Amino acid sequence: MSGEKLALIPLASGHVIHKCIVGQADLVRGTAAVGRFLVAAPNDECVKRKVCANIRRTLCDEALFEFLKSITKRDLVPLQQWSDADWKVINTGLCDLCYDQAHTAHRKSIEALWDRLPTIFGLPSWPELHAMKQAAM
Repeated sequence: MSGEKLALIPLASGHVIHKCIVGQADLVRGTAAVGRFLVAAPNDECVKRKVCANIRRTLCDEALFEFLKSITKRDLVPLQQWSDADWKVINTGLCDLCYDQAHTAHRKSIEALWDRLPTIFGLPSWPELHAMKQAAM
């Protein structure tokens, strides 16, 4: 590089940066939506509906508080499954039917968010990405 002027290559275009910022906001919204299982009505067959509903409301308030704290500390992990310790807290007091319903709803919400992940950032769907990967190999 004797005296040649190096051309600076932009790391990302404004369009890509915009997609990332919008995608991040969508991912945060999706993460908040995952917690909606806590505000769902108790299972139809629940024998202690009032108790389970109150526990869910309390857990929802606590989860919202933790969610807001994680955003302000910038340590939000959107696609992370809840730990066994988290589920032990949720299981405290809920009947088995409501616990199972909550666990299933949470898993489905996380799966749906994972399924949407590529499109959140303007990429093709997972099947298309897998096909592109196979074609490139």
